[in-house]
Amino acid sequence: DFRVFEPQHYIASGDDVVATGRYTAIARPTGKTVSADWVMVWKIRNGKVAYFREYTDTEALAAALK
Repeated sequence: DFRVFEPQHYIASGDDVVATGRYTAIARPTGKTVSADWVMVWKIRNGKVAYFREYTDTEALAAALK
């Protein structure tokens, strides 16, 4: 469950958009809190999302789920 979701920077060039930010969430199975930075990469074509990929700290997420 996300408690905080903070986009911080946006970088755009043509159809490409990169957003960076930070989130804090609580893992439902364990109740542990996790905070991490993230980067999202988007490609927009004809007003629709054609591509999306997120990069985040998967080690922190895995630790919160253990």
